[in-house]
This record gives sequence, C-alpha cells and structure tokens, in this order.
Amino acid sequence: MSSSSLPWPTAPAALPIGPLRPVVERLSSLARRHPDDVTLLPGLAFEDGEVAADPPPVLGQIVDEFGGVDVRGAGGVTLLGDERSDLGPYSLLGEAITYLPLLETEEEAVILTIADDGSAGAVLAIADDLAVHLAAPDLRTWLEHAAAALEDVAARLERSETSGTARDEEAATLVRDLVLGPVVDGTGEAQQEEVPVLPLGAGSALPPDLDGLDLPFGVVGVADLRRCGMGARIDVLEAQVAGEELDRRLVWRDGGRVIVLVDGARE
Repeated sequence: MSSSSLPWPTAPAALPIGPLRPVVERLSSLARRHPDDVTLLPGLAFEDGEVAADPPPVLGQIVDEFGGVDVRGAGGVTLLGDERSDLGPYSLLGEAITYLPLLETEEEAVILTIADDGSAGAVLAIADDLAVHLAAPDLRTWLEHAAAALEDVAARLERSETSGTARDEEAATLVRDLVLGPVVDGTGEAQQEEVPVLPLGAGSALPPDLDGLDLPFGVVGVADLRRCGMGARIDVLEAQVAGEELDRRLVWRDGGRVIVLVDGARE
C-alpha cells in the first residue's frame, strides 16, 4: 500500500482501467521488447511493502496495475513518482493536490491537473520559460501520445551504437525532444497558437462562456483552452495582469481547460 501523506480529495470514482488497458499494454510492452533501455515501473499491486509514491485516488485502478515506464533514467511516463518539488517548472503551481507530475526533464514538466473534487482533467506542459501548454485533453490521450513517442525513442536507441553515460544522455535528449518537443516546441502536428489572458480586476465581469466558474480570491486573469489544440500556449509571465510575475499562481477550472492566474501576494 502507498504511504499517502497528501490530503487528496476522494469524492470522484476512480477512472476505470478498461479504456486505458490497450495503451497501458502498449507502454508495458516497450520494457519487454527493449529491456536494456526501458524499465517497467510496477503498479502498487506488484510492490512488496510500503511504497513512497502518493497517487491521487482517482487513478487508483490504473496505478494498481501500472506505475509507468522509464527510459534509462530520463523518464517517460510516471504515475507513481515518490518526490515532489516546488522549484523550476513547479514554481507557479499551487498545492500539491492540484496536479500529478507525469514527466520531468531538466527544466520542464508535464502534469495531470486535479480538480478541487479530486477528478482528473487535462494534461499540461510547463516550458522552461514557465509558459503553459495544453498537452492533451485527458490522461488517455497523453498516454497514447507518449506511447507512440517512446516507441520511436526505443527504436532510435536500438539503432544507436552508444553505451553507458553517452547512451543515457542520448536517451534524455530523445525523450525530451520526441515526447515533450511536439507540445512545447511546435514540432510534429502541435498547434502553437498563443492563448490570450483575460485580465480581471475588482468588479470585472466574466464573459458569458466563463460566467459561473467558481473563481478563487485574488484572481487577476483567466485563459480559456477549451477550444484549443495540443500545444496551445499561455505566456503566464508575459500576461498583462496585476501583480508581480513571480507572485502568480495557477489554478484550474472546468477540467483543467480554463487556467486561472491568481496573485499569490493577495491570497
């Protein structure tokens, strides 16, 4: 069992494993076909004793069977990470129970958004400039993208003649470029449209399509990703809203597709 320390909301039912089983098997098979480069991270049901990972209850069925895959220490898909940080790409995020890291590079991250009620939402990528990109509308779509990209990573490593540290470095570059690159760099078919941030001050009225959202205290801006495609970008630090750039915090609404900028100095 996981030694849970985070106060995850438990209201929503766990996502069923059934619809995700094909992509989970696709990812798992990478470790069987490329054992020298890809490691399967076992699910909780296959671990002996306590596990340091702290997954949200909404992923309970999934992480019981599957913890992720790792390519030579460079990551890939991680559902059972055992460390949390508030540095680098996480510096603008709120409480740890509002997201789950799925992939980390040296300066960037991919996260699954978790709503206030504990339900899983969109997958977001945070670039090295702290811009936020829509990576996928849901976990299943992200896993399918990651599986295809990691198959390419494994195939390229299989053709490579590197070994040791050089192979580890090559793996890290490939994971970053092929898994994360299509989202944050605009490679592949990702849409790199820039999504404007709607400034909100005291007494500001929300447009009709955003009216009814339960916005937190201290909100200074809102960006709507609901009609956007993979890679759509929000320049959080460049947004013309009140407050200091590094005091901003990000909050999700409507399944992680509406990004709310909060002035942390006013919380």
